[in-house]
Amino acid sequence: MSMNFPNETSEYRAARNALLASEIALRRQMEAVAAPLRTLPPGGEVPEDYVFDAAGAGGGSTVIRMSELFRGGPAN
Repeated sequence: MSMNFPNETSEYRAARNALLASEIALRRQMEAVAAPLRTLPPGGEVPEDYVFDAAGAGGGSTVIRMSELFRGGPAN
């Protein structure tokens, strides 16, 4: 499906379509890289559950643990 803007030039449309094709290729490449990343086995043990200062809801400060940042939260 193509959408044209009022009074756009053919040069603009060609450039916009080329950019769109590049964006689609980029998204496909990002997914091609992300898929094997998701299948990696667990890495080495992290010796400590580090705690970081973070911005909480409403802009207040809070803390977040490293284990809460990756792959679904804390390990059981």
